[in-house]
Amino acid sequence: MEQLAANAVVTRRFDDASFFFYKLAQDSVQHGPLIKGGEVPPPLTDEEAARRVQRHDSLMRRAELYYAYQHIHKFASQPYPTTQPLTLFNCARYLVATLTEFPDIPMNISKLEVLLTLGRLATTLGMHRITMRTALAAHRFPNPRQGRRECSKMRLAALKSDHSSFWLMRSRTRYLSSYWSV
Repeated sequence: MEQLAANAVVTRRFDDASFFFYKLAQDSVQHGPLIKGGEVPPPLTDEEAARRVQRHDSLMRRAELYYAYQHIHKFASQPYPTTQPLTLFNCARYLVATLTEFPDIPMNISKLEVLLTLGRLATTLGMHRITMRTALAAHRFPNPRQGRRECSKMRLAALKSDHSSFWLMRSRTRYLSSYWSV
């Protein structure tokens, strides 16, 4: 089962990976098979029980992360999204909160893809404050995405400001350009 989960992550089938990690988590807390003759196995020690619970929590967390990330990955990779924007937005918010809380990011989960999706959906849904509060504003992206990020920030600033300040700034610019040209 662990090999199936690892292969699903490598091949980016995150829905299958979340299912396999869920099943592994369920199997990790089961006590085990009966001994020959129908006898009940000996009780677990406290440290063995604590180890099993910790493994269960770790596997369930990975299953939840991969389940939420499958929607983000489909949104980023497919041309026509089938998931509602609010659902995607909540998945991205969950992933940002969870990935900042736990420092170890599971394999093939891209924090950059999550942040870009969150910013894009917040702009689409008109939630400009959330876009500015996310780590998207403070992140340093690789050069190919730098221009797109700066354009998005300028668009958000333009949407956030009211039209009167735009016209005031435009009239000041015209006044100063006419003053210096004399």
